[in-house]
Amino acid sequence: MSYDVNTLQGFSTTSAKIRYLLACGMSRSQVAKTLQIRYQHVRNVQLQPLKKAAPTQMIAEDLGL
Repeated sequence: MSYDVNTLQGFSTTSAKIRYLLACGMSRSQVAKTLQIRYQHVRNVQLQPLKKAAPTQMIAEDLGL
């Protein structure tokens, strides 16, 4: 469960940060504590699909993979 702080700070939206941390293997509660946001926000981002259809490469770049 390690993540790069510099990569995390590079994201402009909270949702992108949430997706990145979840992709790093963190649990919802760990993400909420790390970002100091509500658990429900993390859950909603995780369960809601992306609204815009993006190519796989763009999603991978957004997640920092």
